[in-house]
Amino acid sequence: MRLIRIDEKDHGKEIFRIFPMQWFLDVLENKRLTFVKPRLWKDPMDRLIFEYYFHAPDESKIKVECRDDYFAQCWTLKYESHALWSEYAPLHDGVRVKTTIKKLIELFREHPLNNKDHSWFMGQIDYLPIDDIKKWIGKELPYKNVEYHSPLGQVHTLLIKLHQYSHEQEVRIIFNSNGEKSIRNSELFCGLNIEPLELFDRLLLDPRMPENIYQVYKEKFIAYGFDADQIIRSELYDEELLKQKLLQNAK
Repeated sequence: MRLIRIDEKDHGKEIFRIFPMQWFLDVLENKRLTFVKPRLWKDPMDRLIFEYYFHAPDESKIKVECRDDYFAQCWTLKYESHALWSEYAPLHDGVRVKTTIKKLIELFREHPLNNKDHSWFMGQIDYLPIDDIKKWIGKELPYKNVEYHSPLGQVHTLLIKLHQYSHEQEVRIIFNSNGEKSIRNSELFCGLNIEPLELFDRLLLDPRMPENIYQVYKEKFIAYGFDADQIIRSELYDEELLKQKLLQNAK
């Protein structure tokens, strides 16, 4: 696995992902993580680099033509926030899983499709002002000394977002199908088998979820093999807890 803007000192960091409940139940039932093509992402800025021509240092025009070779999944280094819950679980039924960067690296390194150069990548998003992004369109490529005809160079273009989204602290895991038709022609790539009980250290349920619904899902996750103390409901909107924090800060 090739790492971008992730150093060895980062390997022990906790990393998180919020799933809508139905998606998470699918993860538990089928023991797999699902990756999607970038062109299915909702934010058009996420696809921006693939839509335009750029000028290379030798003045030749380049367009990244291999976008259907790539599949991705989004994670975050942020513990939680209102914005993240709203974006990833609009129906108030989210499950936020916690693991470590190290566990994910080990998982992808052992994957059977990791037998070709540059199959798997993990990188932190580079959040940039819109003026910086605009100046590249039709003019020049974002990064110097990056070979954009290579998988590594193309992956760099999937790790750019507007700085307005910097609160997300996003990390993306990206798979390059290397042109393999059986994978490239699918909308989803579901080839990553996992053991949820080994990969996920804790389940944090949506703070907007009613208490009775939370208890139902907690029992369900215990039946899947998680310990009761691994499953908690977020206190992000807990009024009493917020009051206590405000009083502590006022002292």
